[in-house]
Amino acid sequence: PPRRFEEAGVVTNVPLDTSWIDTIRRASARIMSLTSTPNDRRPETAGGGEHGVRRDVDITGALELMRQERYVEARAFLADLPPESAGDPDVLLLHAVLLTHGGDLVAAEARSREVLAIDELSAGANYLVALCREDAGDRGAATEHDRIAAYLDPTFAMPRLHLGLLARRGGDHAAARAEFDEALRLLEREDASRLLLYGGGFGRVGLLELCRAELRACGVAS
Repeated sequence: PPRRFEEAGVVTNVPLDTSWIDTIRRASARIMSLTSTPNDRRPETAGGGEHGVRRDVDITGALELMRQERYVEARAFLADLPPESAGDPDVLLLHAVLLTHGGDLVAAEARSREVLAIDELSAGANYLVALCREDAGDRGAATEHDRIAAYLDPTFAMPRLHLGLLARRGGDHAAARAEFDEALRLLEREDASRLLLYGGGFGRVGLLELCRAELRACGVAS
């Protein structure tokens, strides 16, 4: 569900970072670039096909609804897209994000794995699977998918933050401190669109506060 990091004791009514509002107006094209890998761009197709990519699929409306935390309406927006867009990895990934916010982690994992079946190098889909695996009690697989996501995109802050949480819960404070330190560094420069997708309802300020709170819990003065 949204605000998945509440247990750290972070105040959850911290104002969300609104610096991404202009970004959301251009987010459809940007999200496509975030869900693709530099060496594995998917070709444009005219008719879509089973896994074809329709570059005219516009998911900006769903992203704007998501920014407003209107998750049910955002899912309805995706449901109303043309049927041929159903196999578009970008649509599948956004659907997985929205399912995660809605607390349906089983369905979210299924959608994320559909993305990975099309593009195994999707850092975002691997991160979502990590969240779902933790929710299912499989911390080993959660850690593995976080590490894959961080390897695929070393600039992606959220898997490092999640690895820190997993390490602290497992009692490994040294590993947790290293991950939170790296997450702090990456969050300062994290893409605003990606914060919207994967920030769990937190903005940049809230996520930075979370990292600092976790470091204090690990015995690091801030």
